[in-house]
Amino acid sequence: MKRTLKTVKHLTLALTISLSSIVPSMAQEEKSPVQELVGKLKDRLTVHAYGQAGYTYEDKGGETLSTFDLKRVVAFVNAQVTPKWSFLFMHNFGNNTVQEFWVDYSPKTWIGFRVGQQKTSLTIENPLAPTDLELVSLNAQSVAALTGIFSDPLYGNNAGRDIGLVIHGRLLEGSLSYEIGVMNGQGINKKDGNSDKDIVAKVDFCATSWLDMSVSGQKGRGHAVGTAGYNPGINVGDDYRRDRLSAGMRLHYDLVSLRSEALWGWDGDVKSRGIYATALIPVLVDKEKGGQMLDVIGSIDYFDRNTDMTVAQTNVVAGLQYWFYKFCRVQAQWVRCCPKGGEHYNSIQCQAQIAF
Repeated sequence: MKRTLKTVKHLTLALTISLSSIVPSMAQEEKSPVQELVGKLKDRLTVHAYGQAGYTYEDKGGETLSTFDLKRVVAFVNAQVTPKWSFLFMHNFGNNTVQEFWVDYSPKTWIGFRVGQQKTSLTIENPLAPTDLELVSLNAQSVAALTGIFSDPLYGNNAGRDIGLVIHGRLLEGSLSYEIGVMNGQGINKKDGNSDKDIVAKVDFCATSWLDMSVSGQKGRGHAVGTAGYNPGINVGDDYRRDRLSAGMRLHYDLVSLRSEALWGWDGDVKSRGIYATALIPVLVDKEKGGQMLDVIGSIDYFDRNTDMTVAQTNVVAGLQYWFYKFCRVQAQWVRCCPKGGEHYNSIQCQAQIAF
């Protein structure tokens, strides 16, 4: 009896070992083509997301604004399908909008092709992510208006993006980069409003380890989706000249940075111009983690929407930002807004950012 029980235990153990070796192989053999594809792609996919929410106080025109606001909640997926092929999908849940979807083929470092909805390469600041920009309001007035991020009624609020084909690459061992795009010129999630295409080009040159210089421009023909008081000659549905030019530089030494740029725009017969300078100076650094914890932010920003009218405004910004984790920060900034010929006013802006 004891021998029988012992034999049964040995058989049970042998069967268990056999099944443990057979079942995984059977499960592996039974994987569908879709499962195999997912298994191959999961190591090549990266998922990121960030949210920015805050509080704004403003005393403009004798009235005060006091509000908490959810600025943006964005998630995006990037995939390096092969060493030459990649794609990106980005969605803003704050306004339920697809912001980007493009496919990139880069056979060589000196040339690549990116087609789809993407940020235009116009200006230094527009291609930068909101999680990297120093100001709670994000962009300089001129960048926001002339790249179509917001505040351009003729073009609409298009988050600085458009649909088209971009040829890009790096030369001179990476010190020179270029982008040449053929775009609709109508913004995101919309078909072109006319048969003309916009040409957008940009050249960045790394002059030294601490100095980058950039020139960009756009030659196009817009199709108005609204009207603007500073440009009364253009009506909804009109096609109009829409040209842009920018030149600027970035200084970066250790963790200190300075970015400055001059911009010009032509919308029909109206000319606009602007210039800004934004600086970041770390005052508290975590040496063990190799990064800053507390920064002082300063910016001065001038923009004239119509050089023949009194519509210019200068903004001065001063504030602090504290990094409590990688890509996560809280910001507090004071903004002094000085419209030409109008009453000056103040704004207090606070923001919390969570990103991964």
